[in-house]
Amino acid sequence: MSDGRVLAERNGNVGIIRLNRPEKLNAMTTAMLHDFISIANTLERDPDVKAIVVCGEGKSFCAGRDLGEIQEFHGGDDEAVRAGMRPLADVFGALRESQKVTVAVVQGNAMGFGCAVAACTDLTVAEEGAVFAMAEARRGIATFGPLPVLLHVLPYKVLLEMVVTGDGLDAQRAYGIGLVNRIVKPGQGLAATLEWLGSFLVRDAGYVRDTKEAIRIVRNLPDRDAMRYLLDKATLHHIAGSAKQGIAEFVK
Repeated sequence: MSDGRVLAERNGNVGIIRLNRPEKLNAMTTAMLHDFISIANTLERDPDVKAIVVCGEGKSFCAGRDLGEIQEFHGGDDEAVRAGMRPLADVFGALRESQKVTVAVVQGNAMGFGCAVAACTDLTVAEEGAVFAMAEARRGIATFGPLPVLLHVLPYKVLLEMVVTGDGLDAQRAYGIGLVNRIVKPGQGLAATLEWLGSFLVRDAGYVRDTKEAIRIVRNLPDRDAMRYLLDKATLHHIAGSAKQGIAEFVK
């Protein structure tokens, strides 16, 4: 049973996953990770949900994994360590493979797991003063689990700087390298995000899902194969009439 540390909320066609452990800066326990996965999967199956937003209660988005809990399985046997780390991959997979628009709303610190979530989501809105960091290096801990998602977003030298030194990126630098899409005033992150989503989700008749799928596929294809795939995809899109209303409005 959920302990209320991860909450599911709805705002119209937007599903919200709220990290709710503010007294610990939303540091994630294994139980919280499992609740996160369960909520994300439920929202993914809901046809009325067009976007999934991840936010944090209190002054920080997420301080990473709960190191006190990690201490319990650190140095244990193979299965104990894997059981403790496996939910991370499941969270990242749920966000990366979602057919909805996924957004992280970051205030305060996004450390470790929190930084990786911001890299996993399609879009990231940061409040002024937000900091993104992989601080494990400062405790002599190597960063492994989040590397695949960070590699998709961060330039190599920036990634290496973060995971080797533990130094963070402020919101402006994160915006400059593409980790952040928009910077908003403190306290306005969720409201600004919901307004932004409302400005384009009202037109969504499946194009978001189709576009995300196309990007995932073509990014790893040679140019010729990518163009062949996109031609087939565009043909099906127009045969199905999915773009009919948008084209008619544009022509007007």
